Amino acid sequence: PAGGSSGAWASVPVLYLSSQCRSLSTKAGSRSVLAALVSMAKRLTGRYERFLELTFPRFYVLHSTFTRGGCWGGQDVIQ
Repeated sequence: PAGGSSGAWASVPVLYLSSQCRSLSTKAGSRSVLAALVSMAKRLTGRYERFLELTFPRFYVLHSTFTRGGCWGGQDVIQ
């Protein structure tokens, strides 16, 4: 076949994408998609940090200092 997409499965991605686009057009749908993306990003970040903590504990201390903030040069102690 010339296009490489023939048969019964050729229309499945199109139907799936068109239903996704329809749900994204409403405010409630876009909020739920955004909430799902944020949830997935938080879950992936948590898994990555857990991996770092278990595999590279010294690097994890440095990583968590930069991502969560920390005491820089005793400035928090002075205040």
